[in-house]
Amino acid sequence: MQNKALEFSFFNILVKLSILVCTVLFLLFLPHTFITVIYATIIGQVLGDTILMIRNIRLLYMNPMKTDPYLYPRLAKFGLPIAVATVIYSLFVIIDKLFLRYFCNFDELGLYTAAFKIASALLILQTTFSNFWIPTAYEWYKKQKPMRYFKLVSDSIMFLIAILFMGLLLFKGVILMVLSPEYSQAQYIFPFLCFYPLMMTVSDTTNLGIVFLKRSSLNILVSVIALGVAIGLNFLLVPTYGAIGASVATGSAYIAFFFSTDVFFHADLEWFFCKKSSDNHCAASCCR
Repeated sequence: MQNKALEFSFFNILVKLSILVCTVLFLLFLPHTFITVIYATIIGQVLGDTILMIRNIRLLYMNPMKTDPYLYPRLAKFGLPIAVATVIYSLFVIIDKLFLRYFCNFDELGLYTAAFKIASALLILQTTFSNFWIPTAYEWYKKQKPMRYFKLVSDSIMFLIAILFMGLLLFKGVILMVLSPEYSQAQYIFPFLCFYPLMMTVSDTTNLGIVFLKRSSLNILVSVIALGVAIGLNFLLVPTYGAIGASVATGSAYIAFFFSTDVFFHADLEWFFCKKSSDNHCAASCCR
């Protein structure tokens, strides 16, 4: 939120490096088992987080004599719906693997997982944009920038995402250079899975209305809609089409997730800025 991009990147790398070092050390001196990697990941994460907390210890200090007692109920009212929505969203994230495990074999599950890993690499785009956009949006909101600035960012990101997605479709054959021949069919799966990071990136431009308007309960509705689409399409497609059906269901669910956030949040945010506008003519035309 303070736009300290270099420091933010440094500590992100530090946490990942801590996990890597712990994993290598554990595998050198302990049995080569899955549980060893789990323990190494946990300890590496704790070490990295501890360094980060020490660096920002002043942010963790809270004087009980100066706290606002009326703030806690407001925080609970805002935060509890987000906790419920997060649980629902977690089910939405894993539902495709559950259906593949139940209706298909491990070959289909492995093929889907390989394609999902490649598509998840695009999360770099989503993370980079979010780290830049969120503090910028708060700053614009504080300065009461006109709604057209937010719409310009949203439209620009949608245009860039569309270009990127077309590029992925045209060059999906390059996936064969990354995977072994046994996973060559993944090139027909991962384009649908690319909707996951791409739609999440676009959603970042519209769902900030939840913070500005403090309507966190709408998060539950959005998660329920996405989960419903995911369950319905997985149930219809996975038994017949396997991994390809799961990828279509996942991509469609994330598209539904984006449209839900756009309908509920973007419209409310536009109404809010119209209400705050001091230019009556602009407000009237905007609200119209």
